[in-house]
Amino acid sequence: MTFPTRSPSEDDNNTSSATPAATGWELRRDLETETDPPFREVEVDYTSDDYYYQIYGAPVTNGAAGYEAPPRPRTANIGNALMMLLGGVAFVVLGLLISAGSLALFGNDSPAVWVGALGVGVFLAVSGVVSGFLGIQHSDEPKREWKRVGKAVMELTQTLVLAILIFLAVRAMAQNFRVEGASMEPGLHNGEYLLVNKAVYFKLDLETLSKYLPFIDPGDNPERFIFRGPRRGDVIVFEYPEDRSRDFIKRVIGVPGDTVRIADGKVYVKAADGTEFTELEDDYINGSSTRCPSADGECEWVVPAKNYFVLGDNRGNSSDSRNWRFVPEDHIIGRAMFTYWPDLSGVGNRSIDLGILRLPLP
Repeated sequence: MTFPTRSPSEDDNNTSSATPAATGWELRRDLETETDPPFREVEVDYTSDDYYYQIYGAPVTNGAAGYEAPPRPRTANIGNALMMLLGGVAFVVLGLLISAGSLALFGNDSPAVWVGALGVGVFLAVSGVVSGFLGIQHSDEPKREWKRVGKAVMELTQTLVLAILIFLAVRAMAQNFRVEGASMEPGLHNGEYLLVNKAVYFKLDLETLSKYLPFIDPGDNPERFIFRGPRRGDVIVFEYPEDRSRDFIKRVIGVPGDTVRIADGKVYVKAADGTEFTELEDDYINGSSTRCPSADGECEWVVPAKNYFVLGDNRGNSSDSRNWRFVPEDHIIGRAMFTYWPDLSGVGNRSIDLGILRLPLP
């Protein structure tokens, strides 16, 4: 029994849309079995950058004669230009910092260092911009390169914004100050740098907060310290009451409601809920007695609400509450924690109080 056969037709030469496309391996196999023109068998290097052209039948220079891989498009070296630009900005900032401290570091007649740093910074920054611009203009796809630049600038901007936010957050919680004068000797000396904890005295206004959170009752005293308020013995940095552009550092002796008395060169404190005066234990002073500005040598002050009575540890050489009375609460910047230059040491507090942790200091 025989079956009818169908002769070839034109449809046999056409590929139907339902027919799956040939794979790279099949294309390669077809090329390797070509007899007219003859085709040399070429070993495919799967690790080569030209793997695509080898697999899909477009041989490279070490393949069949007459075919070459298309050249790669020229691109701009954006990374190199960006590094030059950032390096230039860093040198400019360094030059400005050296310039600001040139009096202390190099003297009045030595501007060469910071001028040189600024010059190098400007040169690198301009070179980076010019290099990047020329690289983009000479690339094969300038529009694509400008998109890369835009993406890089966006990422850099996000990084800078994040760095600024972190800096501001740290600045809001802590700040460094330089001691000027000898009013806090022997605990602090002129020229020392110390770190001040600003967060420890943060206050919260419950009256304002209750407008947004109705379930909060502000009570009779809506302003509350988040952690704690200044205590006797704290060394604090504050704005001088008679000139808020100047910062002073003194020790808290009396808190609101206390009565402070100076008699016979000694300091006595009576708390608001106390009935007797207690002599202040001030073994941190330099041994000098505490003078009283009155003629008879006895003085007494009642510390009002939201104010503090402060004294310098060097009682014989200190301008403090004996002269200009009290420090308003809103003038206080923070609590001195420790000195870090030229030596790491305490400030008479003898410890770093972090609330949940207290670290002893020399």
